[in-house]
Amino acid sequence: MGFFEQPPPAEPPEEPPQPEWIGPPEGTLGGVVPVQLALAATDRVLLAVTDVAVYPNGVGFSLRGFLRQAEGRSMPPIHPFFEAGEDPRTMLRVGALFPDGRRAVSPGGAFPEGDPDPSAPVLVPRGGGGGTRTFVQEWWLWPAPPPGPLVLVTEWPARGVPESRATIEGDLIEEARGRILEVWPSTGPASGGRSGTFLVSLPAREEPPAP
Repeated sequence: MGFFEQPPPAEPPEEPPQPEWIGPPEGTLGGVVPVQLALAATDRVLLAVTDVAVYPNGVGFSLRGFLRQAEGRSMPPIHPFFEAGEDPRTMLRVGALFPDGRRAVSPGGAFPEGDPDPSAPVLVPRGGGGGTRTFVQEWWLWPAPPPGPLVLVTEWPARGVPESRATIEGDLIEEARGRILEVWPSTGPASGGRSGTFLVSLPAREEPPAP
């Protein structure tokens, strides 16, 4: 035995719990919603919603962008959230309209700190990437929407994309809830990548009737 006693092994630090609004719970497979939606389309840009999955506490989906190259012109890599100088008036924006009129909008800026207003939905950007003509950005919408249609909204002024909408029907969301699979009891939401998109939750407002 040596002169000095060995110190006890250090306890691993406890990981602080992630807030529920930041992502889906660990150990849970979301119920897949079998949809692919063209959210916006022009002669140069296509924005599509894919990989929609319903979780006990929210909805995840991917936004995929496709740009058509102009004849004889090269294109820089797509960075949709910052290519317009972080100007929210021209950069890509994404939002969601709940059946009860509540909204979640991503206008651009810094990632929020702390918990948002628990009475208002939030839309959290997660992992993503892109090349010269395509990109994909994952999104997390919290909380789980009430029964009814969920409307996704986008606009991209820098690329000439006006405000455009696509609807995920409520019955498809409800059916997907029945396919949620909890592999093991969750200890909290899964961690995920953060992008530099600022999240703003807005109160309910009356929507104009559809034309």
